[in-house]
Amino acid sequence: MSTDVPAGDGRPEVIPSEVDPDVECVRTDLAEAGAGAPPPDISGPPPSGASSAVRGRRLCPEGYTPRTRRRHYTLDGKRVVTGFPPVPNPEPPPERPEPPEPGAPPPGTGQTS
Repeated sequence: MSTDVPAGDGRPEVIPSEVDPDVECVRTDLAEAGAGAPPPDISGPPPSGASSAVRGRRLCPEGYTPRTRRRHYTLDGKRVVTGFPPVPNPEPPPERPEPPEPGAPPPGTGQTS
C-alpha cells in the first residue's frame, strides 16, 4: 500500500464534505487499506442544481476519498427506529398565540377596525 500521508498524523478518519451534505470524506490511507468494499465512484461534479459557487470545487480535500454518507440509524418513513420505547419531551410545548378573529387586519400592519 502506497500512501503520501503518514497514518499517525492526527487527521480525523472521516470528515463531512464542505460541498455536498450527502457525502463524507474518508482518509485515503484508510480507504486504500480496504476496510470493506471500495467506495462508490461519486467524485464527479455536483448535481446540476448546485449553485455556481459549488461547481468546480472538489468534494473532499487532498488526502481524502469521497463516499456516500452513512446513516447510523434506521428509518421507517420519517420515524427513527430504535430498540427503545419512545421518550416524551420533558419540556412542555411552547405557548402559541391565539389566532386573529376572521376579518381582522393582520398583526403588525397598524390598521385598526
